[in-house]
Amino acid sequence: MVSIFYDLETTHLSPLGQILNCCFVAVDRSWKELGRYSAELAISPLQLPEPEAVLANRTQVMSHQLQASKSERQALKEVHSFIGDTISRSGEAVELIGYNSARFDLNFLRTSFIRNGLNPYFYGKVVPKDLLHTVRYLSVTNASFPRCPRTSLGETAGTKLSLGLEPISQALGLLSDKQRHHSAADVDLTILLAKTLATAFGVDVRTHSAYPAAELHAMGRAHPVVVALTPQLDLQSPLIASRRPLSLLTNDGKSGLWIDLLEYREGKGRDAIKWMSTNSRSLLIDLDDVASQAYTADAIRARDQFRDINLSTFFHRSTCDIEADIFRLSFSEIESLESAIWTGNKLAISNSDSKDIRELYIRNRLSELDWSCATESQEQRLAAYALYRYGGACNIQKGHIGTLDPSLHEAAAHHTLAYYLDRLKTLQASATNPEEREILDQLGVFYQSSPISRVAGRQLLDAVRLPLTPRISTGPGDLDPRARPHMLAP
Repeated sequence: MVSIFYDLETTHLSPLGQILNCCFVAVDRSWKELGRYSAELAISPLQLPEPEAVLANRTQVMSHQLQASKSERQALKEVHSFIGDTISRSGEAVELIGYNSARFDLNFLRTSFIRNGLNPYFYGKVVPKDLLHTVRYLSVTNASFPRCPRTSLGETAGTKLSLGLEPISQALGLLSDKQRHHSAADVDLTILLAKTLATAFGVDVRTHSAYPAAELHAMGRAHPVVVALTPQLDLQSPLIASRRPLSLLTNDGKSGLWIDLLEYREGKGRDAIKWMSTNSRSLLIDLDDVASQAYTADAIRARDQFRDINLSTFFHRSTCDIEADIFRLSFSEIESLESAIWTGNKLAISNSDSKDIRELYIRNRLSELDWSCATESQEQRLAAYALYRYGGACNIQKGHIGTLDPSLHEAAAHHTLAYYLDRLKTLQASATNPEEREILDQLGVFYQSSPISRVAGRQLLDAVRLPLTPRISTGPGDLDPRARPHMLAP
């Protein structure tokens, strides 16, 4: 058994952002380290980091740029090789394990791979796991497992449960100070916590199934109502688990659609249906005669109402930015992008009907240019992208269908440059220590010196009104002075 533990620190919560630093550590069955890859990635000229992100990562971005020796494309190629080589040496599939990685790191990593022309699936030889799922399982099944209070969130601080890496590690005596929030240190801490949970509580993340599909689906088919056990968040409650009635609508070998019967009873309709899978969620269910009697009628009614919904029809094709939903690309589209980026075969893209891969290719080219000697046409292309992404027209929510109006503050829109500057000013005014002030001051310098500010800063701050339907490029182009500028939007 060989597993790879990993962590990413990034510029954004959205996968349109970029990895700042990463660490991947391979270990054997005995937890012995077999190999390690870590890197500091230079921030792409397409990126303006979020103020909250660099504060959380404690990244002084101007200093970071001086120390980072690899571009995103170069580093991701090396990460891809590290994972592939580990699989080859192990001779079998390997687990890829992070902390809270199912909801963040995994999608971020896969998006970063694909936009750099790298297939993230490794022919099914990578099995994603999340140590947080193991922690959640222990939290609802073992009364002796630490129940740590949240230290922030205003009025709820101290009264709500936290299952974060830092408080759990501190409670188990694995961390005496604050979590560093640097990928290398966090990976080492994650491995130590995983080993401790296996030794002290008998649950090994490498073998524990957070979503045992066959068992869950069999129980869901046999019973119209089952009860999901989730961590009890209220520390004042004597219970360690909350109970929520579910009904299985449909399933396949790895995932299922479950109806939250409380939400259904509240009238939420289709929104009460939850997709859960082996990679994305943890689910522990139980049978409860009281819940069955109380909710069976709701389950029968809901199943009948949603009988035409299945795993093929549940998800609609999104219209958001391609990097906010990279998984709508087919395997053939990923292969075409790989061919264009790594072998220079632009025909693979030009001959494709996919607007998404043409946009990804152009953005990849823009991210690799030397902007100290850019041509006028290249600057026009970057300005078009900047006005789209940081001007209020970039949709980053899969659930929002259609275009955005940049004149409105729409929830689905990527944050604007004006928003970042406003947040920066607010955070600078409330900074409580010299380290925070230096981080924010360096971010301000980065904003001012960014190629984006140079080519489009005035227009962004003047709240330029963009067309509601950005023009689409007709081909990858050569990024030369003759190339036509376009909005670079899907």
